[in-house]
Amino acid sequence: MLGPRNDGIRVLIAHPQALVRAALTALMADTTDLIAADEAASYADLLTKLGPVAPQAALVSLQLLEPPPFRKIAELLQRRPEIRIVALSQGEPVDDQVAAVRGGASAIVGQRTPGPKLCEAIRSVSRGLRWYDPAVERYMDERRTTTLPAGDLTSLTPRERQIAALVARGEPYRRIASELQISGHTVKNHVRHIFDKLDVNSRVELALLAAESQN
Repeated sequence: MLGPRNDGIRVLIAHPQALVRAALTALMADTTDLIAADEAASYADLLTKLGPVAPQAALVSLQLLEPPPFRKIAELLQRRPEIRIVALSQGEPVDDQVAAVRGGASAIVGQRTPGPKLCEAIRSVSRGLRWYDPAVERYMDERRTTTLPAGDLTSLTPRERQIAALVARGEPYRRIASELQISGHTVKNHVRHIFDKLDVNSRVELALLAAESQN
C-alpha cells in the first residue's frame, strides 16, 4: 500500500505511464518528508481520488490535461482549493506550460528534472511558494508587457466573439463548425482574423486572453 507514513507532505501522483508513477513513488519513499499518498493514471482517476486521498500536493503530468490545460487545473482547484498543483512537463510548448500557470499551477517542472530538485519544488509549493522553469518565467514576463487589455476583445464582431469563446473552451474546429452550422473553412478564416485583430499566435494565447477578460 502506498504512503505508509503519515507525518509528511501527502502527494498524489498523476501520470499516464505506470513506470513513471513507480519511479516517482520510489523517489518520495527515499525522502523523510514526502509521502506518495496514491497514484492516478488518468484525469478522471485523479478527480476521483482527490477527496479520499486528501493530498496537500498533486504532481500532475501535462499529458493528462487536454489543451488548454488551465481549464482542467482550474477544475481541480475548484474541488480542492487548498491543494498545490505541480505540473510535470514532458516537452510541451511553453505557452501550454504558461496556460497551466494561469490556471493555478504552483509549479512547472520538467520530467527530466533531477529528483532532488523535483522534491524541492514540491516542498516549496507546500510552503506557498512558486517554482517555474526559467523559460516559463521569461515567457510570462514578455506576456506581461505585450498582452492586450481585455477591452480589445470588443474589436471582434459578434460572430468572432462567439467563436473566440468556443476556442477558449478548448472546442475543436470541427465541433465549432457543427455548433454554429458553418463550414470548417469558415471557422478557420474567422480564427485567423481573430488572431490578427488580437495579435495572438495560437489557440492557447487566444484562450488565455479570453480568460483574462473574464477576470
